[in-house]
Formats: sequence, structure tokens, C-alpha cells
Amino acid sequence: MSRHNDDFPSAGEVTGNGIKYGLAILVVVIILGVVAWAWNVATAPARMAGNIVTKVFDADHALQTYRWFHESYQQINAKKGQINLSKGALAASGEDRKEARRVELLGLQQGCQSLVSEYNARATRADTVIFQHPERFLPGNWPGEQIPLPSSINLEICS
Repeated sequence: MSRHNDDFPSAGEVTGNGIKYGLAILVVVIILGVVAWAWNVATAPARMAGNIVTKVFDADHALQTYRWFHESYQQINAKKGQINLSKGALAASGEDRKEARRVELLGLQQGCQSLVSEYNARATRADTVIFQHPERFLPGNWPGEQIPLPSSINLEICS
């Protein structure tokens, strides 16, 4: 039996078909890569927003923020009382102690201003302001006295 050369593809034909299929596969891989990249870029804002909401509305974060506002407000009130006491001590002190009392008063006022500025900064942030007054957002009756916290505190209380 004799075989004809027409029964088998030539080396050139095999090489040409291999290159065609290889290029086709490469083009498909590139297109799929571009589509995957575009999908990743297009959905990134939604994924980021979802992650932010998950972290902000985490129960531990909500409780921590709520407690921080109440504790900070009480610390500011305590500083205000300390400033008043220090002013009285300054007025009642002898000349040899006045400078020390002034320095003490200045330190209390600076500490108070730091607390007030941090309170005000957090009270305007989107991720914490909603936890300043959770009773607005949560149903049911809350036990104990409900004293609403201020939305901001004037730095003048530290004077």
C-alpha cells in the first residue's frame, strides 16, 4: 500500500494551524483578563462601601463609640469643674504661689480644649455621629435618665 502525500498535512500547515490556535487562545485569555480587570474596577466602589458599612455598624464599634461620647462628655464636665476650682485657688493664693497656680490653670484649660476639640471632631464624622444619639435610631424604651448629648461643645467652657 502506498500513501499519498495528500493524506498528511505538511509541516508548514501544522505550524500555521498551531500558530493560529495559539494566537486565538492568547486573544481569549487577554480578553478575559481585561473583562476581569474591568469588573474588578467597576465593582470596587460598591465593595468598599459594603466593607465600610460592615465595619461602622459592627456592634462592638457602635458600643465603643456610644460609650466614648458619654465618657468624653463627663470628662469635659470634670475638667470644667477643675478649672473653676483652679481659678478659686489662684484667686486665694499668695503672691509666692500665683505663678504656679496660673501654670496649673493653663494646663487644665489646655487639657479641656483638647477634649472639646476631639469631641467636636468625632461629633461631625459620618462614622460616629449616628452613635452619639442611638435612641433616635433604635426602637424601644431605654432605662435610666436620658440626657441628650450636645452635638458640639463651645471651647469657651474651658476659659
